[in-house]
Amino acid sequence: MFDIYQQLEEWSGDPDKLPVYLATVISIEGSAVRGAGATMGIAADGSLTGSVSGGCIESTVIDAVKQLRPKRAAQQMTFCPSDDPFMGAPSPCGGTVKVCVYPYSADVGAAVAARSNSGQDILWGLCTDGPQDWIGLSFALDDTQQLCIGSSAASQASAIAAEEVEAQLTPLLPREYGTFESESSEGEGLEGEGGQVKASFFIHHHPPIPHAAVVGGSHIGEALVLQLKALGWRVSLIDPRESFAPPQRFRTADRLLHLWPREAFEELGVSAGTQASAHTAVAAITHSEQIDDTAVAAALDNGCFYVGVLGSRRTFADRIERLKTLGYSDEQLERVHGPIGLDIGAGNPEEIALAIAAQMVQDYRKGR
Repeated sequence: MFDIYQQLEEWSGDPDKLPVYLATVISIEGSAVRGAGATMGIAADGSLTGSVSGGCIESTVIDAVKQLRPKRAAQQMTFCPSDDPFMGAPSPCGGTVKVCVYPYSADVGAAVAARSNSGQDILWGLCTDGPQDWIGLSFALDDTQQLCIGSSAASQASAIAAEEVEAQLTPLLPREYGTFESESSEGEGLEGEGGQVKASFFIHHHPPIPHAAVVGGSHIGEALVLQLKALGWRVSLIDPRESFAPPQRFRTADRLLHLWPREAFEELGVSAGTQASAHTAVAAITHSEQIDDTAVAAALDNGCFYVGVLGSRRTFADRIERLKTLGYSDEQLERVHGPIGLDIGAGNPEEIALAIAAQMVQDYRKGR
């Protein structure tokens, strides 16, 4: 999701790609390749990002967008196991999948990106049933907990529709945002004045995007940044030695900080008790005793879910003894992976990066 919205933000500044459309899976019965909330972006020049299946229904969605784009309209589509004119288009996956196709709102996209970039959870969705001006209206919380509602149709009534949607939507959201037990849900709106207006909403809650703080601008660091970006993680490269981490070497990193680890974590908002720290993994791979020790200590202090450090078993044992003298308990130090990475017999920087990334994913999934 993080990479999709990064791409959508880039498209918003390119006239050749506007208007952009989105397609979101809003309901599944039976088997399907992608889950509810899976989203695909379709630009005016045919560029794509994301997906709503394994490739079996995308072409039908793209054809629908071509029909909807001139009218700035939205539409629900149903894909089912058999080609039934009453049920919808065929779905080779064997299940019934409902997809809503609607115009992308740059304001809503910016709200999603702001929460993602700051390490917060994401709450977004769209109106799936109701008055025609409401269908496809998307919404999201921004990083200040304000509800942002985008426009759907090009009608003059869209602003009024957004106000009415907000009035019906707000009571459906929990007081403490981000406390959903399930990842997605559908909610039925309240009746409007006179009992005539009703609406349904698809509401999707996504935990913070996993974030990795890679401490060390080495060849392993370079490979690890690429590996983690391929997984869709946010990645920050930290190294106080500017000559080890020049910008041209780490173009794919989301953040490049020439700071000591504690200062960098503060800049990134990674502090004890926050969502950002609970979803941050730290890999200390500088081979500098002072920098790596500081990174490990800061990761333990701030409650990062993964802490790993590069080095041999002997150097790791020495590091543990140094950290014990600083007051870290055996229980805390048991959380530190060293030597870092899964034992896959890695023999070059790329394989070492793969081993580290796999261990990060393992810890992340086991903890959730």
